[in-house]
Amino acid sequence: MFSRLVCTVGRLAPATGRVGLWRPLSTCQPRFTNDTPQPVSTSGRTGLAGFLESKTGVTGAGTLGVGMAAYLISKEIYIINNETVVVVVVGGVIYYLLKKMGPPITQYIDERNQKIQDRFYGFHNAQIKEVEDAIVDQQRLDGNLEVRHDIFSVLRENNAMQLEEEYRRRWHEVITEVTRRLDYQLEVQKVQKAFQHSHVVQWLEKAVIDNIKGQEDASISRCIADLKKLAVA
Repeated sequence: MFSRLVCTVGRLAPATGRVGLWRPLSTCQPRFTNDTPQPVSTSGRTGLAGFLESKTGVTGAGTLGVGMAAYLISKEIYIINNETVVVVVVGGVIYYLLKKMGPPITQYIDERNQKIQDRFYGFHNAQIKEVEDAIVDQQRLDGNLEVRHDIFSVLRENNAMQLEEEYRRRWHEVITEVTRRLDYQLEVQKVQKAFQHSHVVQWLEKAVIDNIKGQEDASISRCIADLKKLAVA
């Protein structure tokens, strides 16, 4: 801070001397510009420290703190006692613990946070993967829709073949049923004819027997004679 003040005074001193030696040749009022560069904070600090650094330089905040502490102690506003020693010791212990235990604790917290994020983003990524798979399936389905005309043609032909098969099956059932009934009628006619034939034979036999009743001996004798003639011949 003091070095910046000395440099500022050094820059202003020659400028003041040069103003006394310079004689303007123009009648207009000279116009002076402030070309002194403004200090810019390069440490990235914000708040009061950043404000002081932008105004006084890098050592401004430290100088202000040291000066204020010296002022409080010199004016006995703050008196150093046992409590001050305790505060310094406790502060040192806390600082030491933060330096020694801070990185492991930070690493543990970071790892736990990373696990939680992995768990959350794992579920999120799984949902994204499901959506992507659904999109791929939909795109595949859209590709299959391009051949829907061929599929409809195949289905139409298949339905026609099924109808033709059903027609032929029913037609075969009709033919089978008609054939069965015709065979039944034929069997009935055969039975009727056989019954009529046997009835006629029995009637004729009975009629013949009735006509030759009382002539059995003569008929038998005639038959025997015919047999003898046939035997001699």
